[in-house]
Amino acid sequence: MTEIEQRVTIAERCGFETPEWCCHEENECYLECSEYHNEQINKLPDYLNDLNAMHEAEKVLTDEQYEKYRQAVVRINFDSTSPVRVMCPITATAAQRAEAFLKAGGLWNQ
Repeated sequence: MTEIEQRVTIAERCGFETPEWCCHEENECYLECSEYHNEQINKLPDYLNDLNAMHEAEKVLTDEQYEKYRQAVVRINFDSTSPVRVMCPITATAAQRAEAFLKAGGLWNQ
């Protein structure tokens, strides 16, 4: 998923109204549509870079979803090539939390 797709999907899950993609058949957005869409995206929380935004997103998870989320954070970090391995969401980056949030909710698309 692109960073924009991640931000939009998390925002939708958290109840934000997000703009519709306005593209033609070849799935390429028109320039004026892209400018409008980018403006709307910039109004959404920056989940991939802002821990406070991810903290707010975590509040929509049920207890069962939170457990899946916690396990996803562990998996993401255990499988990463990063020298820093985290075992709980509290030390994960905003981007790691965002990926785990999407995977735990079955919203992650490759």
